[in-house]
Amino acid sequence: MQFNSTLPIYSVSEQISVDVSPQKLWKLISMPENLNLCHPYCKINTVQKWGGIGAKDTLEYYNGLTLHREFIVWKEGQGYTLIIGKKDVATARVTWQINTLSEEMSELSIGIELLPDVALRRYAPWLRGLIRRFYFIPKMQHYIHTVVKGFKYYAEHETPVTKNQFGYNAMFSVK
Repeated sequence: MQFNSTLPIYSVSEQISVDVSPQKLWKLISMPENLNLCHPYCKINTVQKWGGIGAKDTLEYYNGLTLHREFIVWKEGQGYTLIIGKKDVATARVTWQINTLSEEMSELSIGIELLPDVALRRYAPWLRGLIRRFYFIPKMQHYIHTVVKGFKYYAEHETPVTKNQFGYNAMFSVK
């Protein structure tokens, strides 16, 4: 899968304090198929190859959208970077990072570098700007906000996140 960094990139990010040790949070975010437990829009997360650079999995959302993830950076105990998209074309590059706040407190930070021109390519170029500004970027910011909340919830309660638990997002789910 290729990430075309020559196209315009738009970024969204979110961070959240998590009341668990950095080691426990790493164990969770590096666990295969963790999205099945922590992601409010994940219908199913399936691993093709796991662990380290070159790991690959598939994420099917509740609305039927299926995206493939390929891990391109893996820093044991600290975080990773992946590219995500359909088939061979990435629509985003995502960085997950753990920051230590104390022995028993962590911060999870997720940043997404989006390629709206790829994600919105089915729309006419003149329309993409409007969709990007008024729909795509706000929905992606909401998306990343709910994803970090899902990981916090599971890490602290050890109870799986339910569908749309932190709000509905039409780009990824159904009611």
